[in-house]
Order: sequence, then C-alpha cells, then structure tokens
Amino acid sequence: MRTQRKLVWTLTAALLLLAAAAAAPAQEQSASAHMQALRAELEVVSELGRLLGFILRMQNEQDSLALSGDQLRNLWQLSEEIRRSERLTPDRAEQMMLRIEDEILDPQQLMYTDQQFLNREETRVPGSGPSARGTAGSPGAESSGGDGSSSGTIATYAAGGPYNPLLDTSRQLGQDFEALSKLLQAQR
Repeated sequence: MRTQRKLVWTLTAALLLLAAAAAAPAQEQSASAHMQALRAELEVVSELGRLLGFILRMQNEQDSLALSGDQLRNLWQLSEEIRRSERLTPDRAEQMMLRIEDEILDPQQLMYTDQQFLNREETRVPGSGPSARGTAGSPGAESSGGDGSSSGTIATYAAGGPYNPLLDTSRQLGQDFEALSKLLQAQR
C-alpha cells in the first residue's frame, strides 16, 4: 500500500512538473505577445517625437517653410505640455499629432513633414522594429531602433508608471525634442 502511494505521489509530482514545463512557454509567448502589442500601441508617442523632429529640421533648413509667430507660440505651448507630462499616453500623443497636423501646420509644411516620414520609411532597415517609418540618425529618429523603447520602459508604462521618451536626451527623439523646445523658446 505504501509503495502504491509513493508511486502515485511520484507520478502526480512528475505530471505536475510536466504540466508546469509545458505551460511556461505558453505563458512566455503570451507575455511576449502582450509586450509586442503594447510596443505597437506606444509607437504613436514615438511618431509624435519624429514629427517634432521633422518640424525642427524644417525650421532649420527650409526658409520658405519657416513657422509663423502663431505657429511658434502654439508649438511652444504644446512642447511645454509634453515637458510637464511624466506619462505621455498614446491617446494624448495622437491628439497632439492631430492638433499639429490639423491646426498648426499649413499645407506646404504638412507636405514637407509627410515627405520626411516617407523618406524615413524608404530608408528604414527591414526588420528593425514595428515602426513603418525610419532610419536612425535622422531628426526624429531614435537611436535604439524599432520604437526605441526599452523593455523596462514599456514594463514601467504597463505597470502604470511614467513614460515619456521625448524627455530622454540620451535618445535621438529626446535630443530633437530638446533642440526644438529651445528653438521655440527663443523664437516665440
């Protein structure tokens, strides 16, 4: 009888271990899929940063497309809102992009920024991430590829913590945002 119980316990323990081992990859895949979905959702925040980087390039390189006083003031107000945002959500980033595109930039300026996004997409390294637009090193691009977000930053966002890659001056998005903010402060 004791031998049978030992055998049952041993078999039960082995089956539980096998079940746990089989479930682990499924859980890892689920967590990975969740992180990929979150990374894709957060891409709009990076797109906002790229748009602002393209506006910086336009202001510095295209005299015929220079921002007017009202545009400078409106963009400066928006940049100050970004600067005060510890947690820049995809919804808020989307609203900001729409405001820039619909209310601040004129049609020629919008064509310029759209062309910059297209150029970035054409020169993007295949497989470098979920972004449909980009090469590292161009204004608005991020230095770490893909959406430029580290897993830790995304994990912090997923846990309800801060997320604002535009304030991270160790990355190209942050450098471009900082330069644009300074330019807007000086010219507004």
